[in-house]
Amino acid sequence: MSESASPFPALMPGFDFLQGLVRQAGTALPGMNAWITPTLDPEELDKRISELRTVQFWLEQNARLLGTTIQGLEVQRMTLNTLRSMNVSMGDLREAMAIRPMPEPAAEPAPGPTPEPAPAPEPAAASAPAGAEGG
Repeated sequence: MSESASPFPALMPGFDFLQGLVRQAGTALPGMNAWITPTLDPEELDKRISELRTVQFWLEQNARLLGTTIQGLEVQRMTLNTLRSMNVSMGDLREAMAIRPMPEPAAEPAPGPTPEPAPAPEPAAASAPAGAEGG
């Protein structure tokens, strides 16, 4: 079988496009071939793995952020739909959600002398029998 009669295009419909994309990337980005071609240098492999894990982490974080943003917007849409179904006016809602400045706290009077608590009554002394002392 010749190279031009590869069975992959028949099995994978986008394979020709992918091959062309890789060929174009190799000419547009000269360093791209270094990522595609295998290497026998363990240090180079460690470097590639480290760089790719960094890129993977960055992409995963962005994907999570994107998912969270979409969820927030969906919750906002559901809330608005619920409020509309309850016949809540959007103007009233906007006014209720407006941020108003906090009122200034009233100046408190200067603290005066605090009254001392009244002394507690002393408990009655237990009277000891007269002959119980000393002896």
